[in-house]
Amino acid sequence: MVDVNFSRIVYGTAGDGSTTRTVSYGFDYKSTPTVTAGIIVNPIYSSIYVVMIYNITTSGFQYKKMFITNSGSVTEASKEKFNWIAIGTIN
Repeated sequence: MVDVNFSRIVYGTAGDGSTTRTVSYGFDYKSTPTVTAGIIVNPIYSSIYVVMIYNITTSGFQYKKMFITNSGSVTEASKEKFNWIAIGTIN
C-alpha cells in the first residue's frame, strides 16, 4: 500500500486455486478505483491467459480467469496466479 497525496495504490497477487473470486482492498476508497491485472504464467505453455476484472467497487473487485489453447478451446484457469493493482482517491 502506497499513499501519494490524496490517492492510494494497493496491489497484490490472487487467483491460486480458483477461477472466480472476490478480492478486498482491506479498506474503502472514496470513489471507485482503477484496477488492472497481469497474469503470471510459465512461458512453456502454449496458451493465451486472460483475467477479467469486473464489479469494481470502493471495497474490492471480482475476477474470472480463462485460457485459450492452441486448438482454440476456452476453459477456466484455476491454478494460475495473477498480479493486480488498484489506484484511487482516499480523501
